[in-house]
Amino acid sequence: MLSQLRQRLAATQRRRAIGPPPPPPPPWEIEAFLEAARRSFVGVQRAWDCGDLVALASFATEPLFRELRAQLAERGDAPNHTEVLHVEARLLNIENLCDAQIACVEFSGLIRERHDVPPLPFRELWMLARLHHALPDRLAEPSWRVARVQALG
Repeated sequence: MLSQLRQRLAATQRRRAIGPPPPPPPPWEIEAFLEAARRSFVGVQRAWDCGDLVALASFATEPLFRELRAQLAERGDAPNHTEVLHVEARLLNIENLCDAQIACVEFSGLIRERHDVPPLPFRELWMLARLHHALPDRLAEPSWRVARVQALG
């Protein structure tokens, strides 16, 4: 318990060392970011279906890419089909950490994973990350990478 408190205190001190959080981005910048996030969502699905490691590496952080590469190896040559019929994106949070910025985006919509079944609704939480040294001036710039994906109820 004491070690957890020390870790939290150290994390808080590191966050304070980088200064106060920046002001929230203007609404048009958030919408551009969400549009780029929706394109990334579709791009990741397409790359996954094709087993395109180069494309997946361009969308994912290194730790997530390693996981995806291992999952693709397990899948083997089995065909995969993902048809994104509708996707909504909602920005839940943007947080500055010591060396990165993290954005949490909730995706929802309709997706079909087999030709012979009707589309099904989905909800996922994606954590997107970009390193501070790679931060462009605008929120919607393409330096964001998918760090984690979690299915939601």
